[in-house]
Amino acid sequence: MNVAYLTPMFRQAGKMTGYVHSQFDKVVNLVFKMSNGMERLLTLVDETLPRLPDSIAVAKEQLSIIRSRQPAVWTGNVVCAGTHSWRITVSDWTGAISVYSKPPLIEEFLRIYKSMAQPDGFSRYSQTQCSAKDVLVRLVAALKMGSTEEACSAAMGCIGWGAGLTPSADDAIMGMLAVFAGAGRRVPSFMNETILARTTDVSAKYLRCASEGYFSQLLCELVDGMFDADDIQRRAEAVARIGATSGMDMLYGAVIACRILSL
Repeated sequence: MNVAYLTPMFRQAGKMTGYVHSQFDKVVNLVFKMSNGMERLLTLVDETLPRLPDSIAVAKEQLSIIRSRQPAVWTGNVVCAGTHSWRITVSDWTGAISVYSKPPLIEEFLRIYKSMAQPDGFSRYSQTQCSAKDVLVRLVAALKMGSTEEACSAAMGCIGWGAGLTPSADDAIMGMLAVFAGAGRRVPSFMNETILARTTDVSAKYLRCASEGYFSQLLCELVDGMFDADDIQRRAEAVARIGATSGMDMLYGAVIACRILSL
């Protein structure tokens, strides 16, 4: 049996057909059309990697036999891709972040962040080119105020900005939303399909999950550490190692959220 980590959208889904969207060394993305007509990605992940929302842990060697555009089928307890199938058991873990009534240890987190030597995805651009940073600050302020209109306007100006499969601004937004979730701050519904169309399909998956309150295991553990004062350094370093710059971009977003929420 393979363990599945599913958000409610997949937990409640009936039988669906789809196809293999994309294939990488340790990850394969399948795409399915949901009952509401929207497409969602389900990710087959090397079982040695940390948990991701809407994912199934499988043996790495099984990922190499899957090819892009092969048909896929979801039944709720079995997923098929190409000629291979996996029977699943659904974990209780969804990627939801625990809500805390106390404030995060902002100063400690900022100290750790400033001590990190790794570059983020914004550092390759000049200040003039990197207008996304200013827009991200506008977005966090809009989320704090609860302004849907301002949040949508800011998101339109930064989502999809940067290089990579998950662009830098998108990763930063995931870090922001994780902090808001831990603080129990409700945010306006601003992540619409027009905005998500500005980025990659893979990044859109994780932005959708984040807007619904579901995050990667490493981001969940980071936020727990920030509020529980439990080994923040180790948890921040684990996030920083995600991708080439994705982890540092997530940390940058978390920093912005901490600063704005503390005002």
